[in-house]
Amino acid sequence: MKKLISLTIILLCALTSYAETAENRKENPHQIHIGIADDLFLRGLESPSSNDLFLPPVREGYRITGFDEHNYRSTGHLYIEYQYRINHWLSVGANFDTRTSLFQRTSYSICQFENVVNTQNHHAVGLTLMPVVRFTYHNSPYASVYASVGLGVQMQTYDNTIEGIYPALDICYLGVSLGKKHWFCDLELGITPMPYILDRLFRLNIGYRF
Repeated sequence: MKKLISLTIILLCALTSYAETAENRKENPHQIHIGIADDLFLRGLESPSSNDLFLPPVREGYRITGFDEHNYRSTGHLYIEYQYRINHWLSVGANFDTRTSLFQRTSYSICQFENVVNTQNHHAVGLTLMPVVRFTYHNSPYASVYASVGLGVQMQTYDNTIEGIYPALDICYLGVSLGKKHWFCDLELGITPMPYILDRLFRLNIGYRF
C-alpha cells in the first residue's frame, strides 16, 4: 500500500511538470493540501524487538508470569494543511497532523500444566495543530522552492485517555512545489524536533489552489 501511494504521488508530480505563473498566484491565493510523512524514528522507539508473540519456555516445577507486546503497526503521519498566499514569497496557514500506532499486549501466567494467556488491543494517537509560515525563495517556469516553520501543540492519547500536551515545532528546510493552475504536488525535506528529536523527515502531498 505504501509503495502504491508513493508511485501515485510521483506520477501526479510527473503529470504537473510546470509551476504556476504570477497571474495564477494572484487569482488563486488559497491552497489546501493533503499529505503523508514518515515516522521512522518513532517506529524505532515504539516497536518491540520481535513483532510476534513470544512465550518463554518453562521448566518443570516453575511458573512464569509476565507480558509481551507484539503485532505493532502505525499509520505514519497523515496531515492536512491550509495556506493563504499573501504575495509571491510569503504565505501563512495551519497544519493538522494525526498519527496512530496500534499493538497488542499479551499477559501470561504459564507452568508445565497450565497456560493462562490474555491478549488486549491498545492504541496511541498523536494529534498536532500548528500555525505555519511559508517562505518561497525561488520561482521558475518549472518549480517553486520554499521553506516553512510551524509552531503549535501536540496532544498524546493512549487508549482514549489524554497522556499529555506538548509544544510542537516543525521545520521544512527544502520544499519543491510542482503544478500549474489548480492542482499541484509538494515534496519536502524537514524535521519535527519537538516533541521528538527526529520525526517527519520526508513529506509528500497533493493539493488544490482556489
